[in-house]
Amino acid sequence: MRNIQSLIQLRLFPFLLLIVAGFLFAGCEQAVEEEEFPYETKLVIRGLLEDGQDIKEIFIGRTLPVAVPFRADFSNLPDAVVSIRVDSLRYILKHSKDGLYNAPAGVKARAGKTYELLVSWGGYSAGAITKIPDVGSVGGVFMVNSVNDTGKAIRVMSIEVTPRADEAYAATWLAFTQSGQIYTEDTKYNTVVRKLPGAAANTLQILSAEVPASYASKPQDLGAGIYVYDTSFYDYFKTKGSSKLSDAVFGQPSTSVKWNILGDGIGMFIGRSKTVKAISSSQ
Repeated sequence: MRNIQSLIQLRLFPFLLLIVAGFLFAGCEQAVEEEEFPYETKLVIRGLLEDGQDIKEIFIGRTLPVAVPFRADFSNLPDAVVSIRVDSLRYILKHSKDGLYNAPAGVKARAGKTYELLVSWGGYSAGAITKIPDVGSVGGVFMVNSVNDTGKAIRVMSIEVTPRADEAYAATWLAFTQSGQIYTEDTKYNTVVRKLPGAAANTLQILSAEVPASYASKPQDLGAGIYVYDTSFYDYFKTKGSSKLSDAVFGQPSTSVKWNILGDGIGMFIGRSKTVKAISSSQ
């Protein structure tokens, strides 16, 4: 398989403008001249591949200069050429609506597979490579005491995993119904962890965000969602400035975020797997 870096030219610039920059600056009292801000057209890409799910809703858009008011029909790109390659097969993705592209019906993402995304539009090219991890070995799930940023005592879920070098891990707390269905799940991560080079420990501890008191009082109904990503998500999470789940914030442009899109683009194209495990005991 040709390496994507040989298919597209890697050109990273020191400044990337927000796709909604025109909207954000429209209300400033002091007029801002467009030339005061460096502008470079970039493709904006966000895509999440989940094990066992259809490959769909890969967003393709473009950045806008400061002087242009934000318009979805201008920033979303319905006429890009988008493809995904897995194994020896390449699938052409079709635009559905609002800049979202889908693979042919029945094409699903699979754990253990590597996916290459290529996007071209208007003379610009970008892409990325991601692997959907296998879930791997997950140990016990416990509710433990912790302390938040203000020093308040809280309860969180603690999960032990046996990490692989090319994976990153995050967790959420969740609650089950009496029939074993997920009743509710947290919408943010406390942190993302990975096995660091040279680390001696064979396991990693993942902590969820705070479990609300109303749920912590019924630990028998609790569990954890364990999310496994390829390691590029670790750098993205550490630099994006938000703990919300990834699929809610992919494509949020910023100069400091470490994207995994190469070429004339910004954003994330990432694979993940998820497993759910009930609480082992409370502490």
